[in-house]
Amino acid sequence: MKLMKAPVVGLLLATFLLGCNNKSGLEGTVVDCKGNPRAGIRVIAKQVEPVVGYERFETTSEPDGYFLFDELYPNSAYELAAAANGATTAPLIKVESGSKGLTYNIPQPIKIRFYCSADGATVLDTKSGLMWARKANVAGRQMNWEEAMNWVQTVNIGGHRDWRLPAKEELEALFQSGGPTPQEFLDSQGFTSVPNPKNSWYWTSASYTVRSNYAWIIALWDGSASYDFKGRNYDVWPVRP
Repeated sequence: MKLMKAPVVGLLLATFLLGCNNKSGLEGTVVDCKGNPRAGIRVIAKQVEPVVGYERFETTSEPDGYFLFDELYPNSAYELAAAANGATTAPLIKVESGSKGLTYNIPQPIKIRFYCSADGATVLDTKSGLMWARKANVAGRQMNWEEAMNWVQTVNIGGHRDWRLPAKEELEALFQSGGPTPQEFLDSQGFTSVPNPKNSWYWTSASYTVRSNYAWIIALWDGSASYDFKGRNYDVWPVRP
């Protein structure tokens, strides 16, 4: 009986090694919009045409932004998604895994724009360098322009006290960032409490030059600009620096 077991063990070992050699890999890096490597980013590889056992893999980027998948189906199309803390969706990149036993290096790094702080209070936009309150309605109420200007200078969000109203161009750029609607895009990037965009306007710090008692406001639904009397009440979204 002992003599008969040896070939079986050898066959199992050979099958195991063959299975390992049949696998392939993908490697790359995750950076922000300034090209800086980002650690702790969740990277997901999803097979376009699923093969049982190879459909989905997940890993996390290292301190230098590097990530590796080493158990993929060879020469197979995968969609890679990299999601920062707080984000529910991510940019998709279509790539093909390496040949049997080989790892394909993705030539271009995956770029992530928004990063939620560890305490969940703020979101950093690495494209503009601005930090926003994570909660779109962090004030909990609407207020007139003078109240808004004063309130942002006294509020403490995430340990920061140097908040201000955004400039007209800054708020336009945020609301025009992408997605089917600004609300859906901002929700997907880790912002919270983003209101229904219908009839939702936010104050900017910019007075309307033609009439000093008016200021610019930005529409959440499409990032368009208008202006209104400073005594009217609108939403407030603090930004820094």
